[in-house]
Amino acid sequence: MRYLTSIVLASTLLLCACDKEDNIDYPITLYAHELSKVSDVRLFVNKNEIYDSNVIRTFVGNSEFFKIPTTTEIQSSNESICFLSGDSVLFGTLTTGFTVKKNATQFLFYSPLMVQVNRGDIVRPLLKYTDELVPVPPMVGFDYLTSEVRVGYGSYRNLEISVLSYMLLRNRDSFQQFVSGILFNEFNEEAINTLQLRDTLAIQEYRVRFIAK
Repeated sequence: MRYLTSIVLASTLLLCACDKEDNIDYPITLYAHELSKVSDVRLFVNKNEIYDSNVIRTFVGNSEFFKIPTTTEIQSSNESICFLSGDSVLFGTLTTGFTVKKNATQFLFYSPLMVQVNRGDIVRPLLKYTDELVPVPPMVGFDYLTSEVRVGYGSYRNLEISVLSYMLLRNRDSFQQFVSGILFNEFNEEAINTLQLRDTLAIQEYRVRFIAK
């Protein structure tokens, strides 16, 4: 009887939670509130992680992409997320909407097919969450189109968005590539295995919490 009572109670709580989320009055806007660090700056050279803080600091330097904003800066930025419905969202001042795929407390956001990708792209392997690559005709100047994927955790009223800062230096005998930036995604640990001799990669992860006021 106690087991049956527990099942009924759990089912009731689950239904209440679903009702609460289903009864959200859209649109609902969330504002940046605080930041939580997921990791310090991590540095990898030729598949090996480097822990020397001086080496890490020298490589990253004064890159703006690795300067984590303060809580005051986060709140004063007035950055926002607007859920137009349970499966449609706008980020900040972007006029292009993202579709929402929700699994329990995880949110995956997909832009329309708008991201241009070439074969041998060195940033895409860094991302834990990606969408399919759609081939395009050769004359357009790139190889694929795909969606930008962003990831968050929480609810429609209280949501943490994952942020990934990266800096990648790829050295080859005949050329050198350098890319850096910030993406609303998470780090794909498998990317470490794609590094080759003399490649250097720095990443840092954190989350920004958005709450409805």
